[in-house]
Amino acid sequence: MRNIKWSEIFTALIFAAGGVYLYLYPATSNLTIAQALAVVSAVLGLIRVVSYLVIDLGSVLFRNDFVEGVVFIMLGGLIWFNASDFAGMVPYLLSGLILLSGFSKIQDAIDAHRMGFGRTAFFLILALVCLVLGGVVLFNLVQEGRILSTLCYLGLVYSGISDLICAIYLSAKIARFRKDARQRQQAALNQQNEAEITRRVNEQVEARLAEEKKKQNEAFLAQQAKDEVQKEVVQVEQPKKKSLFSFLQADEDEDREEDHADLSLSQPEEQAVEEEPTETAAAEEPAAEPAAEGGTETDQPQEAAETTEVTAPSEEPADTAAEPTADTEEETVDPKKPVITMPMQDPAEHDK
Repeated sequence: MRNIKWSEIFTALIFAAGGVYLYLYPATSNLTIAQALAVVSAVLGLIRVVSYLVIDLGSVLFRNDFVEGVVFIMLGGLIWFNASDFAGMVPYLLSGLILLSGFSKIQDAIDAHRMGFGRTAFFLILALVCLVLGGVVLFNLVQEGRILSTLCYLGLVYSGISDLICAIYLSAKIARFRKDARQRQQAALNQQNEAEITRRVNEQVEARLAEEKKKQNEAFLAQQAKDEVQKEVVQVEQPKKKSLFSFLQADEDEDREEDHADLSLSQPEEQAVEEEPTETAAAEEPAAEPAAEGGTETDQPQEAAETTEVTAPSEEPADTAAEPTADTEEETVDPKKPVITMPMQDPAEHDK
């Protein structure tokens, strides 16, 4: 009910009631009719002004209800204070109201068509009837005055009833249209919200993917830098290792050469040591032959003494050989170099 245009309904009821009253009491003077029109105009103007101030702003926004109400109030005051002058214009005023009702029905037909409702032709037919009746009364197309007055009164009744039907029908359609419009608006808003949520989710996903990709790139660059550093370290350390290996190899070669030189020196000495006992044995054999020729017993103790003298010094090389080992413990000995012990010669044998 809040979608009903109460001003139009009130106007329709006034038109219908006024038309019925004038049809039943045709002898009513034009002065009374003029005063009644002044009152109706002022009341309609007051209703429009109050409705503009009371009804929700969204319903009356960009509408001229306030201005129209003020105009109707001023028109009612003008007619009221000049009722005698407007008494001769009553038929024209009533025909003008009938024409306004017809034009309002054309506007209702256009509104119904724009909202997507049917029965546009029905509104056009109602509007056409009102326009015909109003035109006949306005232009005095009927010469008979009583018939013209009757058409005017019936036109008022028809205009009021048709306006009431159009107002109620369009009010229900407007309520449905607004409900559908709110649903469409809500659906569009939900779709917009979903699109906004989807956009935000996509932005978050893209941001995460970009962050992960950035981390992967940073890890790849870090690994690449690490590999390059390792390559540089290898390139720097490899010559050092090669130089160290070559140094160790040269050291081993030098050790081998020294060992070989020591061995080559020790072999002649060993051969000389082996040859000395043979020389001593050859020197003893001529001395033993004269003793054998003498055959005296006194020579045997001398030989035994000589043998003891010869065998006794043989123990000395062992002692002398042991002494250098004690001295060598104090010296640093290269573990790679072999220790060569030279045999000690008996001084007696050397004298011999």
